[in-house]
Amino acid sequence: MIVLLNMDLELEEAAAIQYINHAVMLTGIAYRKIAAVLKAFAFQKIKHAIILADQIHYLGGYPSLRVGNVHASEDNNQMLEYDFDDEQDAIWRYKIRIGQAEQLKEIELVKRLGAILWVEQRHAMYIKKQLSSGPEHADDSTIRIIDACDFSQTWTERAVHVPVRTKRQN
Repeated sequence: MIVLLNMDLELEEAAAIQYINHAVMLTGIAYRKIAAVLKAFAFQKIKHAIILADQIHYLGGYPSLRVGNVHASEDNNQMLEYDFDDEQDAIWRYKIRIGQAEQLKEIELVKRLGAILWVEQRHAMYIKKQLSSGPEHADDSTIRIIDACDFSQTWTERAVHVPVRTKRQN
């Protein structure tokens, strides 16, 4: 599991770099909103990398220092195609990884990977919509920049302060 999570970590770091590159390399005013969303995606990828590194360390491994392959292009649509393909790959990998973590009964890992998977699916939906509708119809209202991991952590922090009812003993 550690080897597989390290592969995921390397790909998340590569995706962050790729999103940053694509965000600044997209040309044309029609791509301005898309570029802003890609920059937000880069931050989310870094958060995912941190989560994976924490889980790798928890499992007794050493987080990889390598970075996966980054796909570059000067064509706007090709950049988005690369991003979409990478998101589809991530979705496929995280679905498998969740099943593997369930077999190992690593419940916390399952929960963390599920949150990452949810974000990956949102990224893929956004990019697919941009590819099918074109940049002139760019709409970032369908993407919530708040990460599912952030939501889970915020909810957990709030739940700690909820008083627990106990049954009175006579």
